Amino acid sequence: MFKKIIKRFVYLIMLLFYTITADSTSAGNKTIIVGAILYFFLPTDLIPDLLPVIGVADDFGAVVAAVSAIMSSSTPDIKQRAKEKADSYLQ
Repeated sequence: MFKKIIKRFVYLIMLLFYTITADSTSAGNKTIIVGAILYFFLPTDLIPDLLPVIGVADDFGAVVAAVSAIMSSSTPDIKQRAKEKADSYLQ
């Protein structure tokens, strides 16, 4: 189960990456993606990452919210590339 969750998270990260690098992605959607990535990597969060499970749940939530917001910019090709890359990382 844990591996499945990690694989899904890697897929979402790759989806954000491939979407932000696409020329067709709007500036607004790129801003949403940058915001989610910054929230994920900045040491200051709403919930500190040092707390087991709960500490990373808000980071995961930020990524999921960003993916939900930018899905209109994620083409089938982008989704396929993200899936293939996630699969290659976690075989």
